[in-house]
Amino acid sequence: NPDREYELKDLDGHQIDTYASIDPAFSTLEGRDYTGVVVVSIKRETDEWFFRYIKRERRNVRAMMDLIFEIWENYSHIGLRKIGIARTAFKDQVQPLFREECNKRRIYPSIGEIIEAGKNKEQKIEGALSGRAELGRLWFTKNATDDTEALRYELYNFPASKYDDLADAAANISELIKRIGTGSLGIPVSQLQLVDYSSARTKLTGI
Repeated sequence: NPDREYELKDLDGHQIDTYASIDPAFSTLEGRDYTGVVVVSIKRETDEWFFRYIKRERRNVRAMMDLIFEIWENYSHIGLRKIGIARTAFKDQVQPLFREECNKRRIYPSIGEIIEAGKNKEQKIEGALSGRAELGRLWFTKNATDDTEALRYELYNFPASKYDDLADAAANISELIKRIGTGSLGIPVSQLQLVDYSSARTKLTGI
């Protein structure tokens, strides 16, 4: 059910882990796929997903590099563990510039390469999101000013939605966790700060 909404205070006292995922599309041309990015905090005891940030836009390779650092700088202070990117896209497009950019900026994002493991996109999205949605384990920010409504639209209309970039990015969170495991203890929400999303607001189109 993509209708569930939350406020940050609803996570108080719970242990969470936070992950980001980028589904890259290296084009700025109208009509091409979007680059989708999601940041999700997961409540350990219930496996509920709380979407912290949802964004879709068209970016070239250089702008994609900027996006990686933007996400890391904005969310590492709330316990972001890794940014997941599909292995092929990372190695072919991002990695050649990544180390140089890290040294230049003196910022070192932790990247998790996502392996598709032979699943097609529909199977991956259905496996990662459909069951959680039916069980009420997907939560969206109340009064969100990002692209939350675009992801909801994709989920409501799956698999017939024109775009599925955000749903694909969200499904890759599950693939990322399988690859790296959960590892450390979650971070109490009382220690976290709320990120101001207002500067990232964008007008939704096509929905």
